[in-house]
Amino acid sequence: MRIVKKMVLVLFFATCLISCVQASNNVQTVQPENQRGFETGAYGLKIYHVNSIFYPFVMVYFRTMDMKKDPLINLTPFNVGLMVEGKAYDNYKKQFILETLQGRTEGIRTTIVLDCSSSMWGNSFQEAIRSVNSYINMKSPSDEIAIIAITENVEIISPFIKDKDKLSLLLRDLKPIGSKSRLYDGIARAMQLSYSAPGTTIGGSTEFSVLSNIIVISDGNDNGSLMSADNLVNKINSMNVPVPIYTLAYSTQSGVAYNNKLQLLSESSYGRFWTINSTSMITRIMDEIQSINRHDYVLTFRAYLPVDGRKHNLKVVLNYEGRANFDSADVETMEVPLFTDQMRRARMSLERRIPALPDSNPYLSSTKSPSE
Repeated sequence: MRIVKKMVLVLFFATCLISCVQASNNVQTVQPENQRGFETGAYGLKIYHVNSIFYPFVMVYFRTMDMKKDPLINLTPFNVGLMVEGKAYDNYKKQFILETLQGRTEGIRTTIVLDCSSSMWGNSFQEAIRSVNSYINMKSPSDEIAIIAITENVEIISPFIKDKDKLSLLLRDLKPIGSKSRLYDGIARAMQLSYSAPGTTIGGSTEFSVLSNIIVISDGNDNGSLMSADNLVNKINSMNVPVPIYTLAYSTQSGVAYNNKLQLLSESSYGRFWTINSTSMITRIMDEIQSINRHDYVLTFRAYLPVDGRKHNLKVVLNYEGRANFDSADVETMEVPLFTDQMRRARMSLERRIPALPDSNPYLSSTKSPSE
């Protein structure tokens, strides 16, 4: 029975690698670095964060996407494979766990970019405010939200904060009275804000932000920006891990050309684009964005690499409905002091969930662990 199981896993990894090679041979255009894994138009994944503060336990955060750009639902450890330094983990040894962000304590950082120009006057702006308030009320305690208002100026109404009441109060003062809409400059500022925000908060144990995203609500008309849409796309494509941009664009005759550019920004960043034909759509879409983010996956595994402070390669391999893809990242092997009781409890919980193997060999083959 054990031999049969091992043969199944060997076929799993062989199928994944063959599919990836065939897909890459069929690709006729060169994709940007950050689009690797989605170039075939099929199922794909993108690793955007690796956390090794509880080493030997490593958490790998990744996004999945189907051809409609929806997340893949109900993946199991037998849809997903793990390779460390080129060696495949044996799924039957239960040395990794696969979960979604739903129900976990990690936070999500969201920057709301709200068009406050006069072209948004009326029901459009009122419904936008209601939908942002709904998004704020749905956030988890560890989620952080920042707000940027765009008119002839780009104004940070709030930096990243967790306080729901304070965020709602700040929204009340916003009015659509701007003479211009520096939309592209506002998105560029949101990207800068996302990347300049503090990273993992070790003192908070597992309560830290792992994903940043940007939500843009606008009628699509940009005027007065110093940054062009093409420059933004180039900037996004140059990033290894871009910040997803979700765009809610009101459908107006004058905004069609701008909306096409906003759609390109969203697609380049693993985000989504929606054309708003009715104000009643906005709150539903904001709820959908929450769901998309919470359906990202966390693969937690126990590593058997030596603690040497170096970066080691890992790959997450996805095999879904006969189609395969993978993405790569690095993990730094290090021992971080566990400063708080909360951190120590989190580490002990991982020890219980993924006990060490007596032979320190989590791999599919009979080869010894690299630490030996």
